Amino acid sequence: MRIGGVILILALGLAGCGGAGARLGGTSTVSRDTTVISGGETIAIAAPPGFCVDETVSQTKSQPAFILLGSCRVIRSNAFASAPEVRALLTASISTPTIEGATVQDNAVGMDRFFRSDTGKTALSRSSEPETIEILDTFHDGSTYFLHASDSSEGVVPEAANEYWRAYFDLKGQLVALSVIGFVSRPLSPETGLETLQHFTDLMREKNGVPVPPRTIVTTRVTENVATNPDRTDGRVTTPTNGGLIGVGLFRRIFN
Repeated sequence: MRIGGVILILALGLAGCGGAGARLGGTSTVSRDTTVISGGETIAIAAPPGFCVDETVSQTKSQPAFILLGSCRVIRSNAFASAPEVRALLTASISTPTIEGATVQDNAVGMDRFFRSDTGKTALSRSSEPETIEILDTFHDGSTYFLHASDSSEGVVPEAANEYWRAYFDLKGQLVALSVIGFVSRPLSPETGLETLQHFTDLMREKNGVPVPPRTIVTTRVTENVATNPDRTDGRVTTPTNGGLIGVGLFRRIFN
């Protein structure tokens, strides 16, 4: 499936830039209005309150572009600066599609197959070893593909937790991947991580003048039986959510 090449670029973009976070907390020039030029489009970066861009490690002119965001208080080394309600690191990766017309919205099931394959897990792994990746949950809401995973390989960001949430979606013709990563000393619950990520995706759309679509949760999970029969999917289920958060436990009950 052609989507594999597109998603591989995003996944590798995030994995390849992860090492930048090792310097988080040092002296840096912080901007709340960082923009990225991708495919001729200007993409503005927006995050929940208390998060600031670490410009010493972010790569706004690369392809894919990579943005790291952390607590403004930590990045500025200023006890009086604002801090987010959720203690976490955020990342954003923005890339121009290499395959014309390929979109996340049209390829959610293909993305799920890709990330559950050894090739997809290798792309997600910090050590490029598929056995270090455990896919904990996946779903899409009609426009965004969400992935909850754990990477047991050695991390490059001090105290970063193994588990993270990631969202992939289309924005102004560009492919965007956002992540929320907790810390070992204060792990994020799955619900909090997902809620933070959904807020992040909504803010990115709003900041760039793109309407936030209504959320309709759709299973993308491909079981072993389905994986051997590509002509069908595994009991696609839709549930209106009125734009709010559905608990991760409910996702698992629906999709299993």
